[in-house]
This record gives sequence, structure tokens and C-alpha cells, in this order.
Amino acid sequence: MPQVTVLTTPDFVGLICQFQPGVPHDFLAFRHIECSYGTRADDMTPVMAPWLAVYGTSRLPLLVDSMPHTQSIIVTFAANHGRLDILQFMYDRYGLEAIQSWTFIFQLAAAKGDLATVQFLHRVGYSYEMEYGAEYALKNGHLPVLQYMLQSIDVAEMRDWIQDSAIRTTISQVELNTFRWLLDDWFPAVNPDLLDTNLATWFCLATNSDRHDLAHWLAPKVKATPRGAFEILSILLGSKDAAFLMSYVDTDIVLSTDDWRKLLHSCTIPRLAPLFDKLTCLQVGSTQRRASLKQCLEAAMVFGRYDLMQWLVETQTMEPLDVRATFASVKVAGEIGHLDLCGMDMAEFLTKHDVQFTRDCMLQIMCAYMRQTKLVDWNAWRIQPHDSIIMFAVSRFFNVLVKEEGSEAAVVGRCIQYLVASYPTPGLTLLRRVYQLWQSMLLNEDDVAKKRTIETEMLDEAKEMDRKAIVRWLLNETSAAGASQLATGANDAANRPTRRRRHH
Repeated sequence: MPQVTVLTTPDFVGLICQFQPGVPHDFLAFRHIECSYGTRADDMTPVMAPWLAVYGTSRLPLLVDSMPHTQSIIVTFAANHGRLDILQFMYDRYGLEAIQSWTFIFQLAAAKGDLATVQFLHRVGYSYEMEYGAEYALKNGHLPVLQYMLQSIDVAEMRDWIQDSAIRTTISQVELNTFRWLLDDWFPAVNPDLLDTNLATWFCLATNSDRHDLAHWLAPKVKATPRGAFEILSILLGSKDAAFLMSYVDTDIVLSTDDWRKLLHSCTIPRLAPLFDKLTCLQVGSTQRRASLKQCLEAAMVFGRYDLMQWLVETQTMEPLDVRATFASVKVAGEIGHLDLCGMDMAEFLTKHDVQFTRDCMLQIMCAYMRQTKLVDWNAWRIQPHDSIIMFAVSRFFNVLVKEEGSEAAVVGRCIQYLVASYPTPGLTLLRRVYQLWQSMLLNEDDVAKKRTIETEMLDEAKEMDRKAIVRWLLNETSAAGASQLATGANDAANRPTRRRRHH
């Protein structure tokens, strides 16, 4: 039997070991974690925390030397857990490069409110993505971190560190002291333009977020701005729970017609009535009252605020002459929504005062009703009694437009044209139904000629808006193609040079 020989030559063993991992057993777990995009800081804790509990910091140099990628793991864990001793060790041994091996640790420290780590990182020259740290500190309510930044970092670098969007998203939960410091200290030093531009917006957000503490503090600041008195009125009338702002109203404010348009656009009568009792310009006996009430009525008409129109005329004792003059010179605009909220008493009001409407408003309400009900039988609308304000309005508008267009058929054509131009998806089924009605209403050559004109306009508008489905419908299922060719031919003939006659 051959003798078994074991080779123990050191050189031979050395050769074998060159091809082995050679990693201490306690380091093996670090092979499976790394810091990369999407990695969370807490992902380091299950490995680092128990390892440090057993070995402390004594084996950190060997760990980093054996596995260089662990630099980012170590500094991230240290920043996440406030281990300033580890950060200091990594900086002393490996320099700033090791501290900056993970780009988010300044944000992490700021978000946690770890002022000591923030100070350390700034002191050693950490510079990666620091601009996000301020917003993280704000979001998590860490005022000392923000105060340190303002004291220690060049304000020119921090101009965009806290943006308008950050204030908007945190205003519902930010502490009053932090908010006051931002507006009194941070923004005046870092970005005063942002403060000037957005003060009224933040005031509105605070009011609508039920942050009355912020709103009370902001109100005097807003009022002191050039348009502040108007902004307070706007928020008072436009917010659901803003009656507490009444004490900040400038009772002697002078408002233009354009101001009233903005104020009355979406306000309600219960919000408006107390203001009318407070403003000097609307007090009974004031020399400004008549003009102010006319401005209000005109503003209500511009936005189709029928409820406000009726309230102003019937409860504010407007001068009859002013009412007639306003209704004669201004036409109602707006959409179907406001009118749909009214009862049949509004029909009596509109008829009594002979209220006029813009052409676009009339077509919009007629077409909106057609889309809602799919009803296009004009004769049926005439015969049955009007049991809703919308049906009353549609019938009235139809008669007005017939006088303008010259025929009932032309009005139906204009409705189709409005549907095509104003709605991204008017619905081909509805268009076909209305088009059939239009064709059935053609009584003479004038109606046919007007139809050609409208079809040509529709086709040109649809092409210009790149409404491919509408263009196909017009070309394939209507006489628009022929109308367009006739129009083109007529124009060519009109522009063609006259041929000279030969003289014999």
C-alpha cells in the first residue's frame, strides 16, 4: 500500500490561498448589501447594528480595506443613527471622499433633525445634494437645522432650497413658530422675491386648510401689500370658512368693475351679504353706492351669476334707471351650470327685465342641453310648457338666434358648428341626429345656400384644429365636401383675370 504524503510546503499553501476569497467570516453578510439608487437608509441597519454590537468600531478599518464598497454602507448607517463617532473616524482615516460616498446623508440628517451631523457634514465640506436638506427639515419640523443653515451657509447658494411647492405641501401641518421664522428671517435673507410673489397664495392656503393661526398672523402682512386689501376680500368671499377675516377688511376700499368681477365669480350670497353691510361704498346714503351696485350687477352678468343678479336688483333697492341701463348695455355670459341651479322664478325675472345674452352664451346653453338630453326636436320644445329654466332659456335663445340668422334651419346649423368647435368629443351620434334635423328644415334656396356656408366654415375649422374624426364625418356623411368645392370654385372665379375680347 503506497504511503500517504501530505504536502505542507508554505509556498504551496500560499499559492492555493491566492485563489480563495480570504474574507473573515463576520464580513460575509456585507457582500450582499450595497448603497445604490433606491436603497433605503434603514436597509443597512439589520447588518450594521448587530455587527457593531459585537465588534464595535475596532474592525472597521479591516472591513473597509477588505470591502471598499462598505464605505457608503458605514457612513449611511452612521448618519441614519446619529453615530457621529463613526463619521469622524471615517473622515479621519479615509477623508471627505468616504463621507461623500453616499449622496443623500445630508438630506437624511436634516430630515431627522440631527443638528450635530448636519454641522459635521458642513464643517468637513460635504457638498452633495445639500439643496434638498432644507425642505426635508421643513417637512419634518426641524427649525434648529434651518436656523443653522441660515447662519452658516452662503445665502446665495440657498436661494432655491425652499421653494413655493414646499410651503404649499407643508402649510397644513407646519408649526406657527417655524412658519413665522421662515417669513421673517429665511425668505427676506435668501429669496425675498418668492415671499413677495406668493404671500397672498400662502394666506389663501392657510385659510382653506383651517390653519386660522397662520391666517391670523398672515392677514396684517397681506393687508400691508399694495393689493392686500383686495386679496383679503377675495379670500373672504372665495373660502368656505373665512368669516374670521372680516375684522381685517378695509371698509373704505375702492373697487373697480374688474375687481368686482373677480370677487363675485364664485362667491355666495351668504358670504356677500355681511360684506355689503360693512363696506363704506355700499352703505345707504353713500355717494358711491349707486356706482358700486351697478359695478356689481355688471360683474354678475359677465359670469352668468343669475342668483346675484336677482339678489342685487330685488334686495339692494337699486335705482330702476340703473337696472335698465345695465341690462340694456351688458349681455349675460357664462355657462349652463349657474342657470341650471335656478328655479322658474328666474324666467320671470329675465323676462321682466328683458335680459340679453351673448351669442356664445346662448349657443353654449343650447348645445349643453342637447348633449344632456339628446333632444333635438325644436317643435316639441315649442309645444310643451316650459317646466324648467333651461327649457325656457333654450326656447328663448332659439327665437333670438332665428332673428339674427334669418331662419330656423340656420340656427340648427350654428348649433352643429358650435358642437364641433367647442367640444373635444361632441359625439357623432348626436351630430348625425342634429344634422338630419337640419336637412329636414331646409325650405328654400336661401336655406341651402346658408347650409353650404356653415358647412364650409365647419370643415375649415375642423381641419385647422386637426379634428380628424370630425373631418371624416363632414366629408363622408354630409355635403361639406361639395360645399367647400363650390366655395373654392366661386373664389377662383372671382379672382380669375378677365379675358380680353378680340376685336375683328
